[in-house]
Parts: sequence; C-alpha cells; structure tokens
Amino acid sequence: MSKPKKTVQVPKIAIIGAGKMGEGIIIGLLKSGVYSPQDIRAYDILENRCKYITQTYKVECPSDVKKAVAFGDICLIAVKPGEGEGSGTDWTSHEAWQIADFNCSRRPIRLLSQASA
Repeated sequence: MSKPKKTVQVPKIAIIGAGKMGEGIIIGLLKSGVYSPQDIRAYDILENRCKYITQTYKVECPSDVKKAVAFGDICLIAVKPGEGEGSGTDWTSHEAWQIADFNCSRRPIRLLSQASA
C-alpha cells in the first residue's frame, strides 16, 4: 500500500507590479513546481498588463491593490523606484506602497525555501 503524497502548504504570494520584473518572479515561482497560479496574485496599474498576466499564466490580477495585498502572506514589490514619474502615475507615492507596508510588514514571513521543505 502506497502512502498518500504529503501536501505542502505554501505561503500565498502577492506581487505588486506585474511588469517585466513581476512577470519574471511569476515565471520562476510557477516553474519551481512548488507554486500554482492559485497561490499567486499580481497587481499592476496597467489594465492591459493585468490581462496579459492572467491570460498567459492564469494568475489572478485584481483591479484593487488592497485585494492583492490582503491575499498575500508574502508581498513582493516589483516596481522600479520612480517608475511612472511624469506620467501621472508615480509609484513612489502610490497607495500600493503604504498598503503593502502596512499589511505585509506586520505578518510573520516564512522563507520561500521553507515552503518546499
């Protein structure tokens, strides 16, 4: 009789910024085999970028940064400093920074490597 496979509970990941840097993180998490699209949420201020991420990787991309951050046990900010300056969308003053800092810095964080142990 074979033993049932042990199911590993991985920390949920919220990625703020779904550009090239955020996409690279998503690809790495999914290729690891430890994470599935259901374990990840991404947020971006560009609607077409969110659609691309959802269509390509099946990762949910809520339109509200608060929902993305509330989902994550770990929040990753994948935005270049000063991104969007002069375009009316300055990430340095964007509410995502304050929300992610408030919600994620007050949670215990496990190392990603522990999730696969």
